[in-house]
Amino acid sequence: MDQARRKGRRKNGVDRRRITIQVDEIPVTAGDNLLASLDEALQRFEQVAPTACELVKLRYFAGLSLRDAGRALELAPRTAVRLWAYAKAWLCREVHRGAHDSR
Repeated sequence: MDQARRKGRRKNGVDRRRITIQVDEIPVTAGDNLLASLDEALQRFEQVAPTACELVKLRYFAGLSLRDAGRALELAPRTAVRLWAYAKAWLCREVHRGAHDSR
């Protein structure tokens, strides 16, 4: 009984209703600067760390898990984890820098 009451509470989303959003309804211009910054950052990153850049591409664009992307690049699991952490930090810094510079 208590579990049923908890599920019916507002904090569990009882008062919310589901809506469907079509992809073509989302404005593309909202993320143009971010996408441009990401593209530029990936191009620079490829020059700095080609293997780490390939790992990013396999993860984000091919949808592979870190484990599978590491295997595809013939990396040891710990090396893949280390390169992934490095790539995320590098790209985050560069994308934010690029987004601020383009304003």
